[in-house]
Amino acid sequence: MKKVFRKLAIKVIGKEITDRFGAESPDIFKKIQYAGLILVAVSGGIASSTVALPALLVAHAANIGFVGGTMVTIGKLAVKDDTVLDK
Repeated sequence: MKKVFRKLAIKVIGKEITDRFGAESPDIFKKIQYAGLILVAVSGGIASSTVALPALLVAHAANIGFVGGTMVTIGKLAVKDDTVLDK
């Protein structure tokens, strides 16, 4: 019984997430997405740099990339119109 419920819950949650990714985001969340993309690009540049950089900066490049990726995801999952989720 628990396995059936878990599979059903995953299907429902997965459908909601795909609906959210396809919907339009509010303007403020679009700005959050762009800021997150900039952070991801900067962290990728720092991590793959061939120039000697301070160890602290290189050590935090992965954290900056994680935060940027999270910002992009949250910005994309925000929905401008709730009717998308009422299907």
